[in-house]
Amino acid sequence: TYSSRGTDADITVQGHGTPGGYEIKFLALGRGGSDVAENHFSQSWGTSAGTWCADGGWSLSVFSASVYCYNAAGTLADERFGALVIDRGRVGKRFAVSWVYDPATPENPTGTYTNSSGGAVAISKLGLGSYDVTFAGLGGTAAPVAAIVSSYGGSTSNSHCTVIQISRAAPDLVVRVACVTAGAALNIDQVFTIAVIE
Repeated sequence: TYSSRGTDADITVQGHGTPGGYEIKFLALGRGGSDVAENHFSQSWGTSAGTWCADGGWSLSVFSASVYCYNAAGTLADERFGALVIDRGRVGKRFAVSWVYDPATPENPTGTYTNSSGGAVAISKLGLGSYDVTFAGLGGTAAPVAAIVSSYGGSTSNSHCTVIQISRAAPDLVVRVACVTAGAALNIDQVFTIAVIE
């Protein structure tokens, strides 16, 4: 493990007692409030093709997060994974984090878990499971940028999301996100967390 706190001992991983279910505890990352610049992401690492991991939520006191991992068929299965936590600090030159979901009509995420060093975060639904997430004021530069997305849900929400396009020629940065089901990879609406780091 790697930690900006300078010690591996701050991070522990515990099983949920079921294959593919984990709880990560970041013992040094107690939260300062319910609406701060924070987010959590997980990604399977070095495992079989088609596997993925999703966030199951995180706590409001000591920073602990649930992670669920799936095989290519969408069944809970033990996998190695990497986790990224953004906790109250400034990450990169400019950044934005958000927890978003668009059910039937376009919706703009606000409040808890949404924060940007640019401006507002807006979401437009292009079709079933397809979204453009706009980060106002984070475009218009050639500086390197990364967009990270992770599906969000409990052990029964086994769909996953990916970034398929980033556009930043205009003043705003736009990230296109696609979410699909397990196995057949059919488009599906899905809660997800997203971060942009420059």
